[in-house]
Amino acid sequence: MNKTLKLTLNKQWFDLIEKGIKTEEYRELKDYWHKRIKFSPTNTKPFDLIEFTNGYNKTSPQVTFELVNIRL
Repeated sequence: MNKTLKLTLNKQWFDLIEKGIKTEEYRELKDYWHKRIKFSPTNTKPFDLIEFTNGYNKTSPQVTFELVNIRL
């Protein structure tokens, strides 16, 4: 079973990722992300897929990609 990391983006960044122009997403390194990703030296790829959503509505546009890697 694939594990999916779900991230919400505003329209500007969502559109660029959907078109393949923006190929990386950055988040500020905080405790929240350490806990959410559960990143450790032995767990270097805790998710298989990454799902981007443009907004918080159930009908908001979404795109899903294979997650290649997570770097700190």
